[in-house]
Amino acid sequence: IEHRIEAQIVKVCSMGLKSLHLGKTIGQLRDHFAKLASQFDFNVCGEGGEYESAVFDCPIFSKRIVCSNTEIVMH
Repeated sequence: IEHRIEAQIVKVCSMGLKSLHLGKTIGQLRDHFAKLASQFDFNVCGEGGEYESAVFDCPIFSKRIVCSNTEIVMH
């Protein structure tokens, strides 16, 4: 977050995460992740499979990746 890497949530698979969190950045969800960590032993880095993320912008990119077409698929 402090290095201006914009990673957005693209998949959720954990207690406390819902489809409304999709597309939000890790920075936007930082406080929510901290709350989940205390409630459910949630790994804020997503290393336990709690969520998947994709990087859409960071300082080494020549331009921001824009996703213009999205679809939510429920399993």
